[in-house]
Amino acid sequence: MLMYYNMDDWKNPRTHNSISRLTVAGRYAPYISAYPLALDVVLPVFSWAIVYRNNRPLTFINHLTIKQLQSPVFVQSSPKTNQFIALQDTIVFGIPIRRSDHLRVEESNLQDLKISSQMLSREIQNRRVTFALYHLDSLNLIHYEKDSFRQIFESFR
Repeated sequence: MLMYYNMDDWKNPRTHNSISRLTVAGRYAPYISAYPLALDVVLPVFSWAIVYRNNRPLTFINHLTIKQLQSPVFVQSSPKTNQFIALQDTIVFGIPIRRSDHLRVEESNLQDLKISSQMLSREIQNRRVTFALYHLDSLNLIHYEKDSFRQIFESFR
């Protein structure tokens, strides 16, 4: 299984989205077609926030989305669209957050999944490809329309 996610350095506070970054993914494309075994594919359908304290990674908060952090009063948006700064000490999903901690929310999005599946369909040489979606559960599925995954898989027809 080709796990087509976690492509960039999550430890680096300047990384935009370590789950899916198409420019990084493109560096691997030439090697996929030369891989000597049949490949199946796992694509990401999850989100998380990475909490940084003093520019060092502290913890992950799974299933947290940008939308969920746009209205709470304990955080302020950073100039980067997916980053937030804690304004006060609090607890988020059971995780203690201190004032001035940074949260970087990373999400899988449908457009990146479509582009990834189109690129992979050109590179993977085997005729049949089995797909898996990680982490496929009800908390992640609510962020996708009913036919979203069909659009992704049609790249391989």
